[in-house]
Amino acid sequence: MGCGSARLRPQGVLEPRGMVLNYMLGGCPLAIGNLWDVSDRDIDRFADCLLRRAVLPVLPPPTEAPPAAVAEPNKSLNFSEAVDQERSQNLVEGVAAARGAVRMKHLIGAAPVCFGIPVACI
Repeated sequence: MGCGSARLRPQGVLEPRGMVLNYMLGGCPLAIGNLWDVSDRDIDRFADCLLRRAVLPVLPPPTEAPPAAVAEPNKSLNFSEAVDQERSQNLVEGVAAARGAVRMKHLIGAAPVCFGIPVACI
């Protein structure tokens, strides 16, 4: 998710080159990266939203209670309530949904792209 990590650079009459293509050649089914430089805070918001929508719903619930639940014994935390209601296990759908989490949706939100086939976290 680094700045310009999915950018392809032209090589004259040859095919463009980029790090994301090396991942594809190495057998990675899906690579997510940015086409241009983005601000740290906005891309952190994007990554947080993407992980909450695509990765957290498939993780097992924590075995220990979080510190907030210990501080307030009358209030119990439900793991499913901690994750957003609209869940997506498909990473490509998660990327599309996370574009709205950034402040500059048309500049920073358009930078992350997916290369490869849609995969789901199982």
